[in-house]
Parts: sequence; structure tokens; C-alpha cells
Amino acid sequence: MAMVPELRNYPRYAELVSSGMVDEASVACSALAHYVVALENRVADGTIMPAEVTSLSAAYRAVEILAENKDPRINNIVTTEFLESINASERTWKMIIARLGPNTRAQYDKYMPRLGPYYDDG
Repeated sequence: MAMVPELRNYPRYAELVSSGMVDEASVACSALAHYVVALENRVADGTIMPAEVTSLSAAYRAVEILAENKDPRINNIVTTEFLESINASERTWKMIIARLGPNTRAQYDKYMPRLGPYYDDG
């Protein structure tokens, strides 16, 4: 959370906290998934602000730091709360995949082909 302080003001974060989800890593990863999708959509539309570009990069770094962790519980959170929470168009998914760090990408390659990315093209 310290790496992406703007996330605390993101509506999905507040929604997850108020739902009773208390594990901070889970809350942060789930909210980051929604946040990344929203910002990548703004990149694609050409409406992203410079501060948001910085925040988007920080979000990817934060997820990568979690994915580097050797604790299987933390790795599971990256898969289940970040990767599986992404609901985006195919175009946005491709943008996200291209920006994943090596450890996050390894988790994507391991789990998501089996599960499939969730496309919201409709």
C-alpha cells in the first residue's frame, strides 16, 4: 500500500475493506487489479494523467514485489486476488500482460492459461 498510496482513495479498496475483507495483501491485490484495469483503459483512450502513469508503474512494482515473495500464501494472493480479479477487454489484458514483471508473468503463465483471462468485451 505504501507504494501506491492513491489506492486507499480508490472506491474498490474502500468497498473491499467495508466488506470485512481484512487481509491487507488480499485487499490490496484485489483493489490493484481493478485499479490497473481502470488506468490501462485510460492509457488506451489517451486520457491518463502523468501522475496516474506514475501510479500505474508503482502498482505493477507492488504486485511484482509480492510475486517475488517465496511464501506460497503470498504467491497465491497474487494469483487469486490480482490475476484472477482482472476483468478487462482483450486489448486491456494484452496491455497488462505486457507490463507484468517476470515473477508475476511466471504466475500468469503457470495459472492463467488453465483458468483463462476474463475478457469483458461485451
